[in-house]
Amino acid sequence: MLIGSSGRFETRFTPDECAQRLRTNLRRFSISSYANASRFGLSKSGKTMIRIVGTVTARGGGSAVDYKIEFMPAALVALGFSAVAVIPIFVVWSYLGYSFVPILLVLIVAVVVTSTLNFWISERQAKWLKDYVASTLVAQTSA
Repeated sequence: MLIGSSGRFETRFTPDECAQRLRTNLRRFSISSYANASRFGLSKSGKTMIRIVGTVTARGGGSAVDYKIEFMPAALVALGFSAVAVIPIFVVWSYLGYSFVPILLVLIVAVVVTSTLNFWISERQAKWLKDYVASTLVAQTSA
């Protein structure tokens, strides 16, 4: 599981060179993606709720890159709003005199299926983001 993980790797580039290498293909990412000499944040536009954020620290002859793969805060807020939006559906359903059981079962199945699919896609996206940063910065894993 990559989501929520963090790590570190070493690169032979200076922090400025790391920022320049990460900025070269920034159009491939969302508008909120950034890269400067001290930190970066990358997320694919319209794909998932995952982003990679990190800091770049100068070391003798190169840099150390600390990163973390996380959920985007705006996406978590959207999930909260969508959970609250279901309440009026239950109120109307009850007002019409229907039983909660059928709509509750449909809702549970929909949540399980979409959550599983989104988790699988998010894990693949997290792996891609981690591999992209590592390959762009020609990283060597530090012990």
